[in-house]
Amino acid sequence: MQPARITVLLPCHSLDDFPSWLDGAEARDVLEAWVAAWHPALIAATGRLPEPGSLERHPDHAHEAVFVVPAAFDDRLSTTGLDAYGTVRLVRGERDREAIAAAALAQLSGGPANLPPLPCPHADDFHALGFARLWAELLARRMRSSLAIDEESFRAAAVAAAEAAVAGNCEAMRERLAECFATLAASRKRYYPVDIWLLDLVLLAGSTLGDPLGAELRRPGPRTIIATGELVERLGESRGDLAALLRERLSGGTVASATGLHDDTPIHRLSADEILQSLRCGREAWQRVTGHLPTTFARRTGGLAAILPKLLLETGFTSAIYRLFDGSRLPDPGASRLRWESPSGEAIEAVSCPPIDARSAGAAMTLADTIGDVLDHSHTAILAFAHYPGTAERWFDDFRRIAEWSDGFGRFVLPEDMIRETMGTGVRADFQPDSFPGPSPLASDFAPQPEAASRPLSKPTDRRQATDDAGARGGLLGRLRPRRKTGDDELRLDNGLVVLRVHAETGGMLAFRESGSGPNRLSQRLAVRTTPPLAVGSRWEDPLERAEYSRMAADSIGEATGPGGERAIESRGRLFDEKRLFGTFRQKVWLEPALAIARLEIAIDLASPLPVAADAADWFDASVVCRFAWNENEDVELFRSLHAEPFATERSVFFAKHFVEFRGTGCTLLPGGLPWHVRSSPHMLDTVLLPSESPLKMTRYLAVGLGLASPRETALELAGQGRSAAILAEAAS
Repeated sequence: MQPARITVLLPCHSLDDFPSWLDGAEARDVLEAWVAAWHPALIAATGRLPEPGSLERHPDHAHEAVFVVPAAFDDRLSTTGLDAYGTVRLVRGERDREAIAAAALAQLSGGPANLPPLPCPHADDFHALGFARLWAELLARRMRSSLAIDEESFRAAAVAAAEAAVAGNCEAMRERLAECFATLAASRKRYYPVDIWLLDLVLLAGSTLGDPLGAELRRPGPRTIIATGELVERLGESRGDLAALLRERLSGGTVASATGLHDDTPIHRLSADEILQSLRCGREAWQRVTGHLPTTFARRTGGLAAILPKLLLETGFTSAIYRLFDGSRLPDPGASRLRWESPSGEAIEAVSCPPIDARSAGAAMTLADTIGDVLDHSHTAILAFAHYPGTAERWFDDFRRIAEWSDGFGRFVLPEDMIRETMGTGVRADFQPDSFPGPSPLASDFAPQPEAASRPLSKPTDRRQATDDAGARGGLLGRLRPRRKTGDDELRLDNGLVVLRVHAETGGMLAFRESGSGPNRLSQRLAVRTTPPLAVGSRWEDPLERAEYSRMAADSIGEATGPGGERAIESRGRLFDEKRLFGTFRQKVWLEPALAIARLEIAIDLASPLPVAADAADWFDASVVCRFAWNENEDVELFRSLHAEPFATERSVFFAKHFVEFRGTGCTLLPGGLPWHVRSSPHMLDTVLLPSESPLKMTRYLAVGLGLASPRETALELAGQGRSAAILAEAAS
């Protein structure tokens, strides 16, 4: 008997349990098998549309069909009992749609004699139709509805289109194919009549500035190129032809540009001024190479920050893509369309839909669920597809082709157009700085501090503001008092603004307060912080909760000289616990003349590498730390520097390379570029003294201030980033 139909055997019982969980090669093989069966030559030869079948059930038309088996599931074919039917026409082991279609056509004996050889120039449009039909069925089920179409009319139009295609009648083919796509679009709009906006986001990287980018730019349809200014400059230098093509598409309004900082530097490591400068450089690079100034902000990697909306508006951006494309998690706004606000109230229009990975076959398998979730939960239905040039799976080409025929699954647009068409629908989103993930440790964190960290500060960088909002009486600070008498002059420094006393036994700071009278504001000591291993069978406990600290003991304390000739006190001693000697230390402290600032120079010589427990999470669990303590009865709130601006933080471990304010004591820690801090208890902060010269040796510089009017400027100068002394003096006055 001559076969009269094409049946694709899917790894499910019916479309109701379609295997949306498949990924990788399995998902790809299922998709390729299905769309291959929609080749116009096959439809024209059978006079009917392909049908879904099941690998799990015996077919009732084995002699009437050519069965297409997805290659990844070929080993499951024997369970269907097809052998009982005798000779069965099967397409097996083929993975590409062209090869599958050719094999199926060869099985159709007695077909029309005038069928042209494969490939057919219009095959991609029919593959897209097959994709659309499958996902229209799945989406209808996901939205608790059914695909209400006139099946006979749809079949007749599709068969007529296929016959016209193989006959070379393009006009008739397009007319009847348009009917099919319009029928599917109308069905969706009957049960969910809303607009769906689609974004095609093409990410550039250093390895994608070649021919694949050219292919993307030559393909019709709206797409958005996301690239840093640095990458665009490289494109202009290495591929002038592609830069010219990009310029042409931008000028024609069919491609949009989106950029962020000039490079992928982690944003948490930059001051607000550095972010502004980097944003401007990024936009200007685009303008130099393409003649186009981007107005949409987007970053592939490097993090986002709460302060960004304000800075974006200042640099000329009018919209933003509130997502990253490196897997980083961001605060969830719960909506696809936002008005993203900074802590100071400035807001920018933004898109915030999770990107769909167009490189993943698994993403196509879940597409109906993804669209359904957007329709169910978003006021504005937006889908964003992301990929690098030349890396998208073939299903995404099918999806883009569907959008060229109809808007049943949505309409591809540029970000600026989508923002304009959805103005007023954005959900207000104002995230606090602590909501955004912090940076991960980098090699630069371990580099020696800048030379400026040891030089005298300009005068005056700050006007001291007396504070009487907190004191330190008792608690840990009380326990740090010396147990033997020592002359005040030996252990005390006073510059008329602040007084610093050195602990006679530890060599650390016993007290730091304003001159005259007043309570102690801050104390300090050095320690090695280690994390003991958990006992076998014991309950898990956070490493931060079970950390242990070494003791600090001074062997000698004497006078020394600061870098500007100031009188200093230098302590030398040991860091140890009951079991071992960790190493030796040298700590020098002095007061800046005419400033309420104490400076610390700390040198550590470790006896051996620090022990790390097998279950330790990272290097925080074994490190040398400088511990600062304030009165445990005081209500102190920590403000960390983020982009060189103060923001309240409740994190146990945080990044702050410029300053940390102990609000409630009047004190400010100036870590001189040391970025990592651990709040080890409600009244103690550990600044991690990362190794510099070698794993066993380090020299680090810190400072603490009292009543500083401008911690930011003092911190920038301490880190070697400050302005001239004259400008600082003018600002302070």
